[in-house]
Amino acid sequence: MDLDKESLSIINKNIINWYPWKENSKILEINANSGELTEELSCHADKVVAIEENKEKYKELQEKCRDLQNTELISDKLENVELNEKFDYILINSIKQEKQTLEKILDYANKYINESGILLILLDNKFGLATFNCKWEDNEDKDPKIKMEKTSIEQMLKKQGFENYKFYYPLPNYKTPNVIYTDNYMPNEESILRDLTLYNENTVVITDERNKYKEIINENINLFSMYANSFLIETSKMPITNEIKYVSFGNSRKEKYRMKTIMNNEQVYKEPVLEEGKEHLQTIKNNIIILNRLGINILDTFDENKIYSKLIKNVQSFDKMLIEMAKENGTESILESVQKFYKDLENKLEKSEQTANTVFEKYNIEINEEAKRKLHFIKDGIYDLIFQNAFLIDNEFHFYDQEWIEENIPIEFIMYRAIYYLGNSCSAIDTDELYKRMNIYPYKDIFEKLENILQYQIKDEKIWKIHAESFKTIRSIHDTCIHYNNLRGIAENEALQLKEQLKNNELEKERLRQALEEKNHQIKDLEFQLNYVISSKSWKMTEPLRNIRRKFNKKLY
Repeated sequence: MDLDKESLSIINKNIINWYPWKENSKILEINANSGELTEELSCHADKVVAIEENKEKYKELQEKCRDLQNTELISDKLENVELNEKFDYILINSIKQEKQTLEKILDYANKYINESGILLILLDNKFGLATFNCKWEDNEDKDPKIKMEKTSIEQMLKKQGFENYKFYYPLPNYKTPNVIYTDNYMPNEESILRDLTLYNENTVVITDERNKYKEIINENINLFSMYANSFLIETSKMPITNEIKYVSFGNSRKEKYRMKTIMNNEQVYKEPVLEEGKEHLQTIKNNIIILNRLGINILDTFDENKIYSKLIKNVQSFDKMLIEMAKENGTESILESVQKFYKDLENKLEKSEQTANTVFEKYNIEINEEAKRKLHFIKDGIYDLIFQNAFLIDNEFHFYDQEWIEENIPIEFIMYRAIYYLGNSCSAIDTDELYKRMNIYPYKDIFEKLENILQYQIKDEKIWKIHAESFKTIRSIHDTCIHYNNLRGIAENEALQLKEQLKNNELEKERLRQALEEKNHQIKDLEFQLNYVISSKSWKMTEPLRNIRRKFNKKLY
């Protein structure tokens, strides 16, 4: 399943849509390709000049930029293009194999960059994890790009007089970035989960990239920059003053919920990725107002366009504090702190008298009335008040990043989420034990359904599906076929039983006929899934490996 061009174009722009461009600037783009970034550049400059020598891509570039009044397009080899002006920024959008080198492009850029100008360079890492992790990927790019490792890039920059530089590490890569790290803000085991991989449908992946990065991080955090998949390099002959050290996006969300989170040395701020996100921005503002009214400490403030959070330094987030305690002394050691957290919320959140029109009715979730009466419903259910989004400062909880709200939601559900995501971050924590001690366990299945529904409201189904299906290992393709075959066999047996029941029970004939139709539909769907896998390029390319496996299994048995 491939992303459509429009969806992909939005994600492509993430690599530069956060950058603090100077006003009234002029930008030169080298290797503009199909204009994925040119359109974004035009929003930040008085003038953009974009150069692309590939004729096919230049036609796409022209189409994308036809309405841009401040953009000049040039189709020619770089060495043939002479310009009569200098630029505040030059974006080198990859380097084309066998046609260009970084040295030649830096030579060219040197002629046209202002004295205080900035070069921005996009390159794939020669030693990036994806280089070793992805096999049999169809390369549809007729202009393949050069890959370089970090040390060689640094040496080349210094040779060309660019002594000042800053490396950014976009994951999964600079083409579809969902998170961007720097040397001043490296990933940890939790944040690496934001590496939202979106592989081509013909790619066979050996292992989950995020798990490998976890191993690298745990071994030595400084190794991450060596194995990052790609780079954005900011370089100048003047000191780099840009203080941004971390950026994240929400590519898995529906477009109206996508926010970019940008961290500098003093604060974190959020703003919508797209115009459609302004309504969600207003929801976050309203949540801040509600929390302030309730007397809950909130680190966030806002203006017309952004949400700001004070950057808390030298204090662990509450979830990290709990994890350290649990790793050292077990789940029991954090119970008192978890109970304190619950009591603090219970005392401050406004109770709801409404029991007939709750979040369960809204989403058609069945719940026993007696069990429901034992829950404590909150009027304004800001349900991301979890350990991850809290600090304990001077024995008081302070919260940030409160995007989501549902009316008449149980406070027990908020605690379920807090415990659930804590457990996801640390296997040493027994979440079931915490559920039991907090009287949440009887509602575990119901709360899981509610959580899944709420997440479904937020997620972009197409992008999430591409990410979820990215990891097609040789073994998983083989096992998927076995799995579908087994399911088909079970469905066929159930269909035969239903046919027999149809003969013997006229009273339930209509109900059973409907069930039979549903089962036949399931069989067809499973056959489709099976045929899709078998007909895929990945299946065909791995046939020699499956033959080896079959021979090996025969020897074993």
